[in-house]
Amino acid sequence: MKKIEILGDNRHETYTKIREGSRAVIERDGKLLLTYETVSGWWLLPGGGLEVGETPAMCCVREVEEETGYIVRPLRKFLVINEYYEEYRYVSNYFICEVVGTGNMHLTEQEVRRGVEPAWIPLSEALEEFSKHATYAAVNEEKRGSYQREYAALSEYSALVENEGSEGTSVPERPESPYGTLEYTTVDGSVMYYNYKERRYTLTSQPYEPLIYVEDGETLTCILHMAFNTEELVDAFSDGGTVKAVDGVDYDEKTFCKILATALDSKRSELDYTYAAKLAGEGKAKKWQNEK
Repeated sequence: MKKIEILGDNRHETYTKIREGSRAVIERDGKLLLTYETVSGWWLLPGGGLEVGETPAMCCVREVEEETGYIVRPLRKFLVINEYYEEYRYVSNYFICEVVGTGNMHLTEQEVRRGVEPAWIPLSEALEEFSKHATYAAVNEEKRGSYQREYAALSEYSALVENEGSEGTSVPERPESPYGTLEYTTVDGSVMYYNYKERRYTLTSQPYEPLIYVEDGETLTCILHMAFNTEELVDAFSDGGTVKAVDGVDYDEKTFCKILATALDSKRSELDYTYAAKLAGEGKAKKWQNEK
C-alpha cells in the first residue's frame, strides 16, 4: 500500500500531535461521490476523523453515511497520506468503497452552515477541480492543502484503475452469492448485517464474550459459540484480511459467510463455531440438519 508525505510550509521541525481520519473513494457509473459546500463551493471526498474505539474502516463507513446518506462497504485501503502542518501530523486513510444501501445524513452544525450536500460528478471533473490546489495558496491555505491531498489521492486511484488486473491492484473477492454477503454497520463496530436467501440478519457480539448472535429482526436465530468479535471481522474483512479462529485456522470473508449459511441452514439455535466450520468445509449441512 502506498504512502504519500505532504510537507506544509508552516510545519514545525517535529510534530507533537497526531490526528487520524479516513476518506472514501466511491465510483458508480463513471461518477465519483463527493461532498459539496454550497456556501463556499468547496469540494471534498467524504470522510473525517476517527472517534474513540473506531478502526479506520469503521470511521470511513460512519463518516460517509453522516455526510452523504449512503451506506458503503470498504473494499480496500489503498493509500495513506501523511500531512505535516504546524505541530500536527494528519493521517488520512483512503478506502475504495461500494454503495450497499441508504441511511441518514447527520451533519454537524458547521456542516449545516456550510451547506454540505452529496454530489456525483465524473472522475475527470473531480481531478480537474482538485488540480487547482496551487491557485488557493494566497487566499485559503486550508483549502489549498485539502485540495492537494485529494488530488494526490485521486491520482493514485486513477493509476490503480488503469492498471486493474496487475499484481497487487485487484479488490478483494466478494463472497459467492450462494453463501450471502456481509454488510458493515455505520453506527457501532459491534454490529454487522448478513444478507442471505433474501433475508437480512443482524450479527452482534460483546467484547467479553467469544460468540456471535445471529438475529432475524428482533428474533434470536442462532448463537455461534467461540466465535469472533464483530469489530475484528469488520476490521479484517474491510481490508481484505482474515481472522484466526480458536482452532488456529485463518478464515476469509467468503469462508465466514459459508459457515454462517451452514449454521442457518442447520436450524440449530446454538452451535460451536469450530464444528460449524468443519461441517461447512465438508459440505455436510444436510447431514447436520438430519441430526436434529
